[in-house]
Amino acid sequence: IAGKGGKLKGIFAEAPEAHVIDMAKQGKQAAFTELYNRTEPALRRSLASFKNIDVDDVVQRTYISAFNALKKAPDDPTAFRGDSKFSTYLYRIGQNKAMTAFERQKGEIAGEEITPEIEKTVGHDITPPKVLEQMDLQEALSNALDKVDPLFKEAFIGKELEGKSYE
Repeated sequence: IAGKGGKLKGIFAEAPEAHVIDMAKQGKQAAFTELYNRTEPALRRSLASFKNIDVDDVVQRTYISAFNALKKAPDDPTAFRGDSKFSTYLYRIGQNKAMTAFERQKGEIAGEEITPEIEKTVGHDITPPKVLEQMDLQEALSNALDKVDPLFKEAFIGKELEGKSYE
């Protein structure tokens, strides 16, 4: 079935948002595709005010975060709870990701790479969204590492987080 602009409509094209979200929570790929198709153009428009960021990268990171939140258990505080429309939730994530990208870009332009040490420095611009995003990322990384074989976990932490070599 052809939709707007000649694009094919998915099986959830006419479904209410709540149903599509329920199907995405169950891991239905077509539901994730439908959520993306419904929200991607508006997400890009909402990011247009940010200059000097890689919008494609921010969009990708936003969907990864949002879709991962859909897969989480309802009692997980970082899960999408449905208190707002999915698009509202998504745009907020997008804005946070764009602010982070903008701050990183601004720091690189000023000749300083924004490192965790600099972020902890008194007087550095730490915004509440950045703090929340960092907390979410740390929790997501911790949760992911808890599912990895301990040997691989130790190797990853040593290499990626502590800067050690694999040897």
